[in-house]
Amino acid sequence: AAAYGGMHIFRPMEVAYQELSLSLMGALLIHDLRNPKSAANPATPLPHPLCLFQATGFHGGIWRCPYSITSIGVPSAIKYYLTVFRPQILAAMAAAASLVQYGIVGSLPWPVGALLRLVPAAVIAPLAALAQALSVPL
Repeated sequence: AAAYGGMHIFRPMEVAYQELSLSLMGALLIHDLRNPKSAANPATPLPHPLCLFQATGFHGGIWRCPYSITSIGVPSAIKYYLTVFRPQILAAMAAAASLVQYGIVGSLPWPVGALLRLVPAAVIAPLAALAQALSVPL
């Protein structure tokens, strides 16, 4: 389902959601029932049975897409997740960079220190005691 969210980056692929699919299939059904020249009419001669799909097939772009559906599923899902979870990914990357800097330099990055100065002392005191017990400089 996540791949549907990013499928539009592979043109001409378009995902037909429920509303569009229901309307389109209803219109095709009415066309097949009411049109005497429809390919679905048993009286209409067809060179091959697969010609039914040629006349009234709705593919959403898959027949014209140069990629197979299995090859674009994972990149589509990754694009969707990067779009939806961008703040969480950026926060995790900032936390990882802070941990790396703390491991290399031995001090917190300046934005973390500035944020810690804004937090009330009553909240920081237990954390400072824990850091002191673990011999971790703040």
